[in-house]
Amino acid sequence: MSIVAMKKVTLFGSLADKKIHLDAMQDFGFLHVIPLSMDSSEQAQPGGLSTKSRHVLKFLTDFEPRHHQVHDTRHFDAKQIENRCMMLIDALHQSNDQRDYLKKHIEDLTPWGTFDFPQQQQLAGFHLWFYTVPHYLIHKLSELPIIWQTVFQDNQFTYVVVIAEHEPPHMPVSRVHTGHLSLQELETQLESVESHIDDLLAERFSLTRWIDLFSEQLQALENQTALDIALEQTFDHRALFALQAWLPHHGVEQLQSYCQQQSLVLQISDPQENETPPTLLSNSTLMSSGEQLTKFYLTPSYFAWDPSAVLLFSFAVFFAIIISDAGYALVGFALILAFWHRLGLSEQRLRIRRLLCVIFTAALIWGVLVGSYFGLRPGKETGLALLHVVDINNQSLMMQISILLGVLHIIVANAIRAWNYRKQRQGIAALGWVSLVSGGALLWYVGTDADGWMMLASSLMVLGAGSVLLFTSKHHRHGWHRLMDGFLALTRISNAFGDVLSYLRLFALGIASASLAFAFNDLAAKIIVAAPGFGILAALIVLIVGHGLNLTLALVSGFVHGLRLNYIEFFNWCLDEEGYAFDAFCKKEKTPWNR
Repeated sequence: MSIVAMKKVTLFGSLADKKIHLDAMQDFGFLHVIPLSMDSSEQAQPGGLSTKSRHVLKFLTDFEPRHHQVHDTRHFDAKQIENRCMMLIDALHQSNDQRDYLKKHIEDLTPWGTFDFPQQQQLAGFHLWFYTVPHYLIHKLSELPIIWQTVFQDNQFTYVVVIAEHEPPHMPVSRVHTGHLSLQELETQLESVESHIDDLLAERFSLTRWIDLFSEQLQALENQTALDIALEQTFDHRALFALQAWLPHHGVEQLQSYCQQQSLVLQISDPQENETPPTLLSNSTLMSSGEQLTKFYLTPSYFAWDPSAVLLFSFAVFFAIIISDAGYALVGFALILAFWHRLGLSEQRLRIRRLLCVIFTAALIWGVLVGSYFGLRPGKETGLALLHVVDINNQSLMMQISILLGVLHIIVANAIRAWNYRKQRQGIAALGWVSLVSGGALLWYVGTDADGWMMLASSLMVLGAGSVLLFTSKHHRHGWHRLMDGFLALTRISNAFGDVLSYLRLFALGIASASLAFAFNDLAAKIIVAAPGFGILAALIVLIVGHGLNLTLALVSGFVHGLRLNYIEFFNWCLDEEGYAFDAFCKKEKTPWNR
């Protein structure tokens, strides 16, 4: 598990050959391009370069009915179809918005009736002012020196027209803005817009004939879009262009070889402290599942560390404790086998399959250790009874296990942080938190009766607090400034205490799952005793529905809370900042690292 080392590369070449060289770079699939020019608005979204083509395909496939598919490529131009669809999408959005506006305007104007607005000279400088007055306020109009007329009433409002040179003051309600078009003109416009929408939908129906061919050309369109954007991200000056990018260290030789063959100038440098290279995680086949979990929440900073392995192991343990039943774990394996082929159709699905195998293996092992099989306990005469070493109903024991897991998790987080900052004073502060949390846990576990252990725990806590106090400050400051930073850091003691207690959810959810399983079994047994014969069928329904519900709740809780303890409590102690993912400039069918 590691974060791949990056090199910053800048290559210079002839502007006339720029497209040829960038096409070759896209074939290599090595580079994360650094924009040197921001002429394209799409450059602000490096991860979304392919969305336009897919948006067009979805626009076509979502339409029913579809035209008969054409497979003759002689009259097919994927780029032209894409452009026509994008124009059609914009036109439909504008027309639909206009139709909605006209419908609402017509609805608002209908109570006033069908009329034409008079010319200004016809009213001798007077104007018509429209008001929708609630019935309980209509009496106030009689108190005002205005000329008004009721034109319509419903069960709530009176629709009033006032004739005046200027908008009358002191009206009980604000005036209604009817616009300058009559109801008849609005209805004519609506009819025209709806007719235009029908024409657009007819064109959309016509374009659906190209769905199959467009789907086949989707990757080529995405590759061309990525290439076009990369062409705009270079710096061009006179007859030269410059391309700057981040390159994984194992691609240096191949890039150097290409530049030598093509007579390109290549500069390679290491990342500087003020630079933020993208993060590319590299893990073994098994640990790639943990990488998937990590990316789901965040991308670690390039200068941080890869938590994939720790996250995978700890999540599996937390998930297992929450499930706490070997029978439920076997059901999980049955579901994995049922969808085994589907979960192997892509690299991402393979990672999910490996993850599911890991967590349900952990759940099976823990379920055997707690001796729970769909809420049943193995008999003393069976071999499984020998493996039943943890009593899940022992609340004191389960609380101790949960708290110690929390302590261990936070200690591991700070130990890793100390290693990452081993050349800086923050590394000593992280070791101080290891000592402080360890001492507090030891003091809680042994109590105040054992003088020797109590002395050791107190020493660890004092040493840890002193390290945090003196070495937390990131700045080269002295005296009370550094002490102030240290005192502020020590306020995290309450955070550490709260984070450790958060792991009690493992104890609570595990016992809840086991208790519900036992309760459904007990209910089914009582039904059989109360109603022999028919009671067997009713008991079977209770068992299936009850355990199905309990398994569903346990799975949801296992994923949500198992990940929460890692993402919130664990990451809070070991990851300072978030990075951004390495986005390879590559052909979609060639994704060596950007899978």
